[in-house]
Amino acid sequence: MLPSECPSRIVLNHVTSTWGVLVLVALARSDLRWGELRRTVQGISEKMLAQTLRTLERDGFVLRTAQPTVPPRVDYSLTGRGREVTAHLLPLMQWIAGNADDILTGVPPAPPAPLGFATGQASISGDYREGNEDSLYASSWSAFVADGVGGHAAGEVASATVAIRLASMLDATEGRLPGEERLRELVAIANADLALRVRMDSALAGMATTLVGLFSGGEQVLVAHTGDSRAYRLRDGGLAQVTEDDSLVRELLASGAIVEAEVADHPLRSVVTHVLGGDPEDAAALHVSAEQLRRGDRWLLASDGLTDYVPILEVAETLEAADSPQDAADALVALALRHRARDNVSVVVADVVELTEPPAYHPAFGGSAAADPASSRALEA
Repeated sequence: MLPSECPSRIVLNHVTSTWGVLVLVALARSDLRWGELRRTVQGISEKMLAQTLRTLERDGFVLRTAQPTVPPRVDYSLTGRGREVTAHLLPLMQWIAGNADDILTGVPPAPPAPLGFATGQASISGDYREGNEDSLYASSWSAFVADGVGGHAAGEVASATVAIRLASMLDATEGRLPGEERLRELVAIANADLALRVRMDSALAGMATTLVGLFSGGEQVLVAHTGDSRAYRLRDGGLAQVTEDDSLVRELLASGAIVEAEVADHPLRSVVTHVLGGDPEDAAALHVSAEQLRRGDRWLLASDGLTDYVPILEVAETLEAADSPQDAADALVALALRHRARDNVSVVVADVVELTEPPAYHPAFGGSAAADPASSRALEA
């Protein structure tokens, strides 16, 4: 409807002219005669009313019916098309009526409420692992999942260390994060804690963890990740993977050495190429992207215990069907168990919501972070 000669612009002018709108709205209430229309739509001249009615009748919005009475009488009513277009106009008119005084007196509109999250979370060791090397954190502004990397020493210590350290720094802003620079700073500090733990206990040498998280500033969300834990966004019924795995099979796929069909069963599919392990270069390799928050979106953060074993179509169907974030998190964990997941499974489901009032800060922890006594400090904040 942008080109000057576009037919939609011509019809738009007919429908949304001042008199066109008022006549349609008047006829939405009831059928009216000529004189009744003039009295209802105050201020319209006979000439303008005649011209407006001719245009709306020609476009198929208004029906003119001559009644066999004495004296003769003409009634005007909406056609099916007229009722359909008026159904779209009425909400606009109601909004204008509710805001006209403020607009004309120059009262500025109230600033939009910031957007954050309503979350649900779950983390289990599963039927084939004795311990849980995953950790998770969720609040109204931020959420993340960390997966202690299999094959390394003390993965549960690594994921809990990073989770607890990040949480302790997020406490200062009750989980809200202002920008990418601060996010990278926090992850670098948490990563440095891993190196400090190893210096204190050499038995922990080699421990590492993945990380995937959402960090809201109120208008946009920063999506951060390293490793093969993933972030997905469900929007308008479609599930999109927002992060791309740091894994050897993804590098092989990109190079053409393997094809997509080989990824799921490749013997090296669990080998990750970037993690947080205490080296300063690990934090520098963190991927960060900014995404616009949209009310009604549903985000999923998941360790590979879910995505390695459950077909993504089932994940999408389960996410969409659940009434609440917690229902979704519980259903996804149950789904992973039904698919005989042989790894820890951790998920955070986060619905984007308006936070009209400052939310109470009650962060939730899961996995090895929840078992760490240090997490109880944050829970009491």
